[in-house]
Parts: sequence; structure tokens; C-alpha cells
Amino acid sequence: MKTLVLAAVLASITAGTAFAGTPLINARQHAQSHRIFNGVASGQLTYGETQRLIAGQNHVRNLKMQARADGVVTGWERARIHTAQNVQSARIFWKRHN
Repeated sequence: MKTLVLAAVLASITAGTAFAGTPLINARQHAQSHRIFNGVASGQLTYGETQRLIAGQNHVRNLKMQARADGVVTGWERARIHTAQNVQSARIFWKRHN
């Protein structure tokens, strides 16, 4: 009986922290950072463009940190972060191809 209760408590604790994980958001942020770095390395991005894109990346990172602050990232928060990443992705594309 004690092991069953212990297992249930352990499962509920780990399930709560699993929702706070954001591996897809992290991977996309990493990929976008590489796109910015590659644009700088190839000369496609100026200093000012790079600074604005980095500020956009920081904005998305702050959204993610705010969403994770309570331990659970809700569907609405994920959608908001995803939208911000879409905007940032478009900005990276346009800045690299202007």
C-alpha cells in the first residue's frame, strides 16, 4: 500500500514538471539563433539588423520563461510563443534577404 501511494505521488510530481518542459521551443530557438549567426558570418546581416534580431530572440526567450514560471506551460502560452517564433522567423528571413 505504501509503495502504491509513493508511486502515485512520484508520478504526479514528475507529470507536473513534464508539462513545463519546452523541448520543441528550445530547438526552434536554437535553430533561429544559428540562422542569425550564419547571416552575420555570410555578411547578409548588418550590425543594426543583428541587434534587432537578437532583441526579438530575447523577447521570445522572456515569453518562454514567463510561461514556465508557474511550472506548467498551457496550450495558450505555447500558442503565444509559437506565434512569436513565427514572427521572428519571418523577420530573420527578410533581414537576410533584403
